[in-house]
This record gives sequence, C-alpha cells and structure tokens, in this order.
Amino acid sequence: MNQAQKINRLRKLFYKLYCFKSEEIEGFLARAESFPPNGLDELIKVLEEGGIRQDELLAATLEQDKGFNKKLESHLKNETTKIKKIYETGEKKEAEDILGQL
Repeated sequence: MNQAQKINRLRKLFYKLYCFKSEEIEGFLARAESFPPNGLDELIKVLEEGGIRQDELLAATLEQDKGFNKKLESHLKNETTKIKKIYETGEKKEAEDILGQL
C-alpha cells in the first residue's frame, strides 16, 4: 500500500470512530503525510483495533440496555431535526457547532 492509500485508509478508519470530531481528523490527516510509512502502518493497526473495541462496546451496551437502540435513534432524529431547522432559518454557524459536538 502506498502513502496515499494508507492516508485514505486512515481517513476511513478515523471516520468510523465516534470519538473524533471531523476537524480533529482532518487536522491529523494533514500532518500524516509527513509520517514515516511504518508509523502509518502502526496507526492503521491501532485504529482498526479501536474500531473493533468500539463495536464490542456498542454490542455490550445493546445487550445491557435493550432500549439503547431506540434511545439512540430518537436522539439522532431530534438532533437532525434541530440542525435542519437551524439551517432553514439561516443560522448555519450554530448548526455547524451542533454537528461538531456530535
């Protein structure tokens, strides 16, 4: 895998993890071009493991709280509705702030 492919792989892995904001991801990826190839390989492994752990945590949460899926769906629907209303009223900055908090 060449450098560009590794950075593209990193982008995909970062965006699958819920703990990073898009600004953080893009800032990191901008610096990733200067990383040595073996450093990128290691980071890819760490992010892949993070994705596995995240999936395990979500599965455990769903197992412990049978209503979690419904609560999450409701929360996301409410946030989406808020963002839509904000954009419709022209308050784009506030909508971007809410998106950044998700």
